[in-house]
Amino acid sequence: MTEPKAYQLVLGGMHCAACAGRIERAITALPGVAVSVNFALSVATVNLGASSASIEQVIEAVSRVGYTATLAAEDAQKLARQAREREIASLFRGFVTAAFLTLPLVVGMLLGLHHHIPLPVQWLLATPVQFYSGARFYRGAWQSLRGGGANMDVL
Repeated sequence: MTEPKAYQLVLGGMHCAACAGRIERAITALPGVAVSVNFALSVATVNLGASSASIEQVIEAVSRVGYTATLAAEDAQKLARQAREREIASLFRGFVTAAFLTLPLVVGMLLGLHHHIPLPVQWLLATPVQFYSGARFYRGAWQSLRGGGANMDVL
């Protein structure tokens, strides 16, 4: 009898704990596979038994539910941290953009002057907030629906 093999996968596309749960369910549905997904590190530890699915089948199962998985190399955690830092920087840019464009509208509403801001100007200020800063919600909803589930982005 051969010993179980353990692999580490670097996961991509997770946005919430429900995403991690969806990946866990997809992998544990395979025969003889045990998995633990760490959402914070975007890493899955996969244990394959002697008569279980292959690691390629595990990666394919993750792909079917709308996420990416690659075998971890020595630098995988460092790369995952760098990717997470880039993601945080992107989220911060979206937040700053949304805050900057929303501020005139909020101040106008608080002072009761929102009727004095022309509707086309309001539209020009709100549209980038919706489709640039909010684009991640649309992408998340599409991935979730494509994977056969629903998460908070679908709302």
